[in-house]
Amino acid sequence: GEVPLFRSEVDRCCELLAAPEMLGFDLRPVLFPSATNTSAEEESQRQKEFERPSVIQPGLFVVEYGLAQVFQAAGILPAVAAGHSLGEYVAAVVGGFLTLESAVGIVAARAKSTETLAEDGAMLAVVGWSEQELADVGAGQRPGLWLAGVNSPAHAVISGETAAVDALEAELKGAGKQCTRLHVRKAFHSGLIAKAADTLKGLGMPAQSGDAPAAAVPVTSNYTGGWLNTMQMKDGVYWSNHMRNTVHWRQNAEKVLTQWRPTVVLEVGPGNALSTLTAKCVGSDQTAPIFVQATRHPKATATHDVEALLGAFGR
Repeated sequence: GEVPLFRSEVDRCCELLAAPEMLGFDLRPVLFPSATNTSAEEESQRQKEFERPSVIQPGLFVVEYGLAQVFQAAGILPAVAAGHSLGEYVAAVVGGFLTLESAVGIVAARAKSTETLAEDGAMLAVVGWSEQELADVGAGQRPGLWLAGVNSPAHAVISGETAAVDALEAELKGAGKQCTRLHVRKAFHSGLIAKAADTLKGLGMPAQSGDAPAAAVPVTSNYTGGWLNTMQMKDGVYWSNHMRNTVHWRQNAEKVLTQWRPTVVLEVGPGNALSTLTAKCVGSDQTAPIFVQATRHPKATATHDVEALLGAFGR
């Protein structure tokens, strides 16, 4: 309640999401518990709720969208917008490629289908793989594994069947190579979520005139590694492909950094993960931008959320 615009934008999103054809429940009690004297058991139950795709996915969208609106209302306007995986929906709204209502509809469908149709799997972050090693996974050379994301020159994510990911993890650790298992139960951006991704077909067609400003700012595309455009979206399969395929964040970051040469990169989402990855994409001949985070790191418990937000404004 300390940032009224954030609250009103969150309310707007959550009311849209609560409709029976969307999520069918109100996210706010989970995202923003009102009681300060919550028992340990209640808090543990709330944390369990965040493991559900139908809570965490729309929850991230709501928070990121609300923060983006707060900065824009203060006159801090983006020259270019980029989002990682789910974050691309917020970027697409900011850029005028999707209306809020359309984005909320896709996010709800994506979250529900992940919960009901996506096969269980695992994901592994890997460090220092060669372009060829990544290309081999991307081309299906390793059965049961997919290239989920290339996030920086050194950092990638492999997704796939649990047994195949287990074997890869053991192989890498045996060779003394760095890798980290992600805390997920689904293999995002892989063939194991193809059925879930199919449910997005026909959603998110280009915004009709009057629905949203046409391409207010350029937006990167995780799916192509290039720029989002209405031609890609007109056949209604873009968001399905985006959900199922590799996130080309490294290409996105490099395009933003080389073509726009930003002086400030503002991360409007939880923590600083994307700032860290993007900083690794700065070329040796480039001046690094200032990276600013709109929220505190989850472990920075000494800082209040509003303090973190004001700190971001101050920078």
